[in-house]
Amino acid sequence: MFDLLPGDRLWGRFRVESVGANGAWLARLPGRAASGAGEFGPSVLLLALERQAGPAPLAELLCLAGAAVRLRTRTGQPQVTAAPEPGTPRPERQHAVPGAADQPSAFVELPLLGHVAWIGDPARGGIALVEAPVATPLAEKVAAGGAFSPRTTLALLTDFSASLEAFAQIDGLDSAGRSLWRVLVRLLHPGAIVLRSDRACLGVRLGLAEPANALAPPRWAEFLAPELYRGECAGQAACVFGVARLGAFLMGAIVEQAGSAGVSPAAPSQAGQPAPQDAPETAWFVLAEWACGKRDPAREFLEDANATGIPQELRALLAACLSQDPANRPDTLGKLHAALEALAGCPWNAATAETAEAAPGSAAGPGGEGAAQAGARGSTTSTGAAAQLENMAVVAAGAFLSGEQKTPRTLRAFAIDTRPVTEGDYKRFLSRVCRAPRPGGPGAREPQYDTHPVTRVTWYEANEYAEFYGKRLPTIYEWEKAARGTDGRKFPFGSAYRAKAPPRRAGGSKGREVPGTAPVGHCPAEASPYGVLDTVGNVLQWTSTARRAGERLFRAVKGSCYLDGSPELARCTSVQYVAPESAEPHIGFRCVKDLD
Repeated sequence: MFDLLPGDRLWGRFRVESVGANGAWLARLPGRAASGAGEFGPSVLLLALERQAGPAPLAELLCLAGAAVRLRTRTGQPQVTAAPEPGTPRPERQHAVPGAADQPSAFVELPLLGHVAWIGDPARGGIALVEAPVATPLAEKVAAGGAFSPRTTLALLTDFSASLEAFAQIDGLDSAGRSLWRVLVRLLHPGAIVLRSDRACLGVRLGLAEPANALAPPRWAEFLAPELYRGECAGQAACVFGVARLGAFLMGAIVEQAGSAGVSPAAPSQAGQPAPQDAPETAWFVLAEWACGKRDPAREFLEDANATGIPQELRALLAACLSQDPANRPDTLGKLHAALEALAGCPWNAATAETAEAAPGSAAGPGGEGAAQAGARGSTTSTGAAAQLENMAVVAAGAFLSGEQKTPRTLRAFAIDTRPVTEGDYKRFLSRVCRAPRPGGPGAREPQYDTHPVTRVTWYEANEYAEFYGKRLPTIYEWEKAARGTDGRKFPFGSAYRAKAPPRRAGGSKGREVPGTAPVGHCPAEASPYGVLDTVGNVLQWTSTARRAGERLFRAVKGSCYLDGSPELARCTSVQYVAPESAEPHIGFRCVKDLD
């Protein structure tokens, strides 16, 4: 440590304003204005980098970053002295500041931190000087101004992910085995990330650590990726999770838990007694469920009431980044940054000089988008809707004859894909979310199958795809009406069954052909009255309808597939129930979209 008191002067440039456990706030002395490169602003944080038990994340980050970039002494830097200034009523105190007789090692700009200088060897202690811009912690910003708009959040996350990605160039383990990612994941929470006023971007909070409440979990605990509770090493995928949690927080889709930020969703009560929302025990209970995998962060985000107003593309990307399994997330911050940049062209994010959103903190910033943006969103609605209805058939609202008994059933208007989702479609989806196909899963087949229905897809994967594009899976009745029309016909092509040979592909023993999928739309004569293709004979298709058998939940599949050419399964009314985690080579899906 070092010996400093408020009022002390350092190097003839700074006055000590306040002192904390690990550092001190410095103010630039009058008459020592910033003169360009190599000078700090009016406020500077001096932080001790001594190795100690459980160092603060910011100090550890500066220690690792300083050692990784191998800072060298700059020439021409003013000599650091402890000489008293003219007119000082008492001599300067002699401070035990590491490197007090030396000049700062270098003046560099680090991602998320800004201007930084080190004195002494960062890997062996020493101190760091960090310029302190005017900034507000995200937790305080959201509490005061409300949730951020999706457009503002997208812009902030895009820039934030690029800044985090820059750390990949200097990542490395030090002699104690500490990694930058291990430190960064502890800083990705609303109490440690700030909104800077000078650049309207996110950065790391420079405030000294607040006294820890020994009875409450740390603030970063519930923003930590689930795999880190299983003892896995922190990497970029864990940072991707933290960025997504911050994005959800900015838009009001999650809140910090009790004991860390003072707010919490309702916790289970015992014996009818209300749970103490501010008690540390409640926060530990919630965190225990989080750590043991009983809570699904992606599902909780998607089911949050505030998440329903987030555009589907951004909502689906954040949900993918919040997956419990790191293999389902973008595995690098660069891929996350690319995925966020790809959303810049979405209709809801289109900005012009007349409709540009106000900067964060303005009247049209967090908590509202402003009248100009609302007008812009309205003007792009018809164009965006037309684009989303491409390759879809519109099924008008009204009654149709449903089931074997041909009972009248009324449905609302909807649009349905004219063909099943193809292997090529799914590959493009994986590219959009920066994810590789799982071995043998959807999107893993050879290019010659790109026009075939995607298969080996679980219900969860099919539902994720649909949500990403602002659609959903059909109910069994919507699928039936789209295939059957309103006249009660037995098959999509009429009331008489048309037997045909199933499509075949190479792959059997001794070069024999075996049944397999065919390109979508290969039998246009079998189109339904609405022009919907491939409801018979290619692949079964997932729907949203569920049925429970005991403790197990099953999802309905409709249609018939190449494995069974029987007229029973080809009927528009046939339905089967399959475990949602099944990934069969004869099951695919198509999507629907609500129209009213």
